[in-house]
Amino acid sequence: MFRSSPGRRGGRAVAVLAAAALMLTLGGCGVDPLTPQEARAESGGDDKAGTASRRVDCARVKCIALTFDAGPGKDTPHLLDVLKEKRVPATFFLLGRKHVDRYPKVVKRIADEGHEVANHTWSHRILTDLDENEVREELSRTQDAVERITGRKPVLMRPPQGRTDSMVGDVSREL
Repeated sequence: MFRSSPGRRGGRAVAVLAAAALMLTLGGCGVDPLTPQEARAESGGDDKAGTASRRVDCARVKCIALTFDAGPGKDTPHLLDVLKEKRVPATFFLLGRKHVDRYPKVVKRIADEGHEVANHTWSHRILTDLDENEVREELSRTQDAVERITGRKPVLMRPPQGRTDSMVGDVSREL
């Protein structure tokens, strides 16, 4: 995974270039892009678009899930251009405060272009340090903001720093 901090010059550009290089490599390997929504529908999950047409068994074939955390940001439109050109779906785990609320048109574009819009909390607080109501607030604020923009609440959540516990899991399933 390529990570860049907001303060590092060129970090985001490096991440975009790395993703583009990965996509170019995948393009030559006969990869058949399957959106996250299609994969979930095929596994029995919810897919309102009803676009699933083939079964993917990652135990038999190589599967790659391209994900991005903590956006959208000013470079996300360029990344979306590359993903669209290469016909590569991705999942975007979005932060609410200073991201979803600052770039609503980009959030809408992510969803409109078939990418998965997912939850990465409102303010990137460590969920395991919070009580149940605070966790619910961190997640539901982003859920609601994304739904206002896209018409659909996220069904996936990635906790900051990967820190989770049974209470975080229970609140996530509830939402």
